[in-house]
Amino acid sequence: MANEPRAMLAKIIKTVRNKEIDPISPLIDDYLLRRDTAPLRLITYEVPLVQRKRPPGRLSPSGIGGCIRKSAFSFVGMPGKRQVNLDGELIMEQGTWIHHKWQAIFKDMELVLGSDRFRVIEIEGEVRIPKYFIAGSFDIHIYIQGFGEIIVDIKSINETGFYGIVQDNKPKSGHTEQCLTYVVGKKVNIGAMFYEDKNNQQRKVIIVPRKKETWDNVTYWANKIILNVQEEKLPAMHNDCTPGSWMAGSCPFSHICYGNHSNTAIRKRMYRNFPGMREQYNNSFKEL
Repeated sequence: MANEPRAMLAKIIKTVRNKEIDPISPLIDDYLLRRDTAPLRLITYEVPLVQRKRPPGRLSPSGIGGCIRKSAFSFVGMPGKRQVNLDGELIMEQGTWIHHKWQAIFKDMELVLGSDRFRVIEIEGEVRIPKYFIAGSFDIHIYIQGFGEIIVDIKSINETGFYGIVQDNKPKSGHTEQCLTYVVGKKVNIGAMFYEDKNNQQRKVIIVPRKKETWDNVTYWANKIILNVQEEKLPAMHNDCTPGSWMAGSCPFSHICYGNHSNTAIRKRMYRNFPGMREQYNNSFKEL
């Protein structure tokens, strides 16, 4: 009889996890109600203004599901040309500050709600999965009482995209795989896509459970790149990358793919000084 309440609690927690209920939003609401009268608050929060370096030699989780040629170029260290659009720069800057905002709020939430209920474990932590040459950094790693550890991937999105996510109740293509990569890399069971509508600050949280079929998508994508690079091939371009498209316009390697050089010349240039996958991966951590 003494174990019945504990067994019932375990059953409730399992049910909540299986239903993939958002455990973050109710805590945010409670925090907003409590913070003005809370005895402990976060007074200051330091924000890095310069983005961290992204050296070659890694498959980035943010590229999962995207163009394998672009990821292969980045891995081998192919020189790119950053596309600068002044309006686009400010849009990206807005997204960066939305990340900073929620990371700071989560730190304040820990003080207001209490670390037994909600706790920030790490912000901008590193993930490495050497088997697939993957390395990157996640947005925030938290603990919620009754749920355990969660990797939160923050995304800012325009009103149209946000409406689609709410209607479908699922993340955008590639986001689930990216979030799960952080989950696997940190050896936790749950991730969460945290979307904010840039137009009106509405939010939507979608739980990303650790599912084999999703991880299979990640490894399939990584293995395609690995096979191409190991055999020193030039990967195919993404089907959605066409002249004038957003994908082509934002890619630092468009001048290569749409230049005057043949595929044979591009491939030779790509692997001219390439030391091999494992050495390139290991060297990427020496550069930091």
